[in-house]
Amino acid sequence: MPLIIVGFLAAHLLSVSVVRDLHGHAEQIENIGRRNRLLSAMRGNLHRMAMVVGPAEPGESFDRATFADARAALERQLESLRDLPTSPGEERLAADVEDALEDAESAVERWVTLLEGGAPTGAEEESALTIVRRADGAIEQLIDVNIARTEAESERIAQTDERIRRLTPTFDAVAAGFALVLMGLAVQAARQHARLADDRNRLAEQRAEELELFAARVAHDLKNPLNALSLRLQYGAERFKAHGDVRAELVKSAEAASRMDRIIEGLLVFARAGGRPERDARAVVSEVLADVVVDFTADAAEADTELVVEPAPPIAVACPAGPLSSILGNLLRNAIKFVVDASTPERRVCVRATERHGRVRIEVEDTGPGVPQGMESAIFEPFVRAGASARRPGLGLGLATVKRLVEAYDGHVSVQPRAGGGSRFLVDLPSAPPAAAPPAAAPAE
Repeated sequence: MPLIIVGFLAAHLLSVSVVRDLHGHAEQIENIGRRNRLLSAMRGNLHRMAMVVGPAEPGESFDRATFADARAALERQLESLRDLPTSPGEERLAADVEDALEDAESAVERWVTLLEGGAPTGAEEESALTIVRRADGAIEQLIDVNIARTEAESERIAQTDERIRRLTPTFDAVAAGFALVLMGLAVQAARQHARLADDRNRLAEQRAEELELFAARVAHDLKNPLNALSLRLQYGAERFKAHGDVRAELVKSAEAASRMDRIIEGLLVFARAGGRPERDARAVVSEVLADVVVDFTADAAEADTELVVEPAPPIAVACPAGPLSSILGNLLRNAIKFVVDASTPERRVCVRATERHGRVRIEVEDTGPGVPQGMESAIFEPFVRAGASARRPGLGLGLATVKRLVEAYDGHVSVQPRAGGGSRFLVDLPSAPPAAAPPAAAPAE
């Protein structure tokens, strides 16, 4: 493994070095090409200057404009040549070219002056042409040097290409080895993830069993004696009906026992909500809702609250009727409890159910004070009580129980503000498949 990683890094560094070399060679060839193009153009303009004045006779006019254009172009090209980078071996030749061009320009200019004055001699003409030829030769020599440098750079590129060809199999082998190592690590990670998932599943099953045992123990150890106590208190209140003070104390004790029973029931439901969910379950929402609403009609009337259930089609969710009753009951109890704290005189709780794209949405909407901003997620955690709920009796387990039950059956619960004030609790659960048709009756014989 370490050797493969070192080999991969070495191959990467070598690749970077090769690319840098190729880039350098290509840049050198490009610079040489620009220099040679300028030198060729300078050579052409030098020839133009000589050709314009060469055939002219003393005292005759010649194309002065063409001569001036060629000379100006030669000056511009020489300035551009100075701006281009040169290699150490070229500096002397470039300086010779500049000196020769200056001498040639001066000689041609003197020859032009003599022509225009009508008094040149053959020796002076020959001297000027000799100087022009020397400048042309200097340019040609520098062009030859640049061509040789281009060939050398091309040879280096060929050598680099050959080196790449030789190293390609090594690079491929290193890359393949690195890929195999990564594949092995991925397989190892996948196996480790699978083991962790199995461990989590086993822990979840163990936790579910422990919660079920806890719920059964609590039901036996607490609820049964508490029920017996409640019955005795109710009997005592009835027996001492004529003794007002005694009866009042017994009634208060019975109410306290009833509250304790509700608290224990809330803890039991919350514990059972983390248990193992029942699969392939099915419940018709409208039927369960009708039963639950009956239990809260009196509470709504006592709170002077209108309880509305909008008509819904016979849609079914993939959840048993028991957990669905607990979900709806906790949401209705929560809505009726807090709707009395509304800032408006309207007190209304509305329930509706719809189905779309294989999911059933149940909405419980109220006109209460709403959920404080920023607490939309926290209110579904155990023992969290926000806003007005902190001043009311309870443990803060109702919405936590709703969340645990809903998520146990692959659902989602959330809350959002209602337009005009209040809250809208949303429960999304998967739709249940259609119920199987009962078997046909056997034909009578």
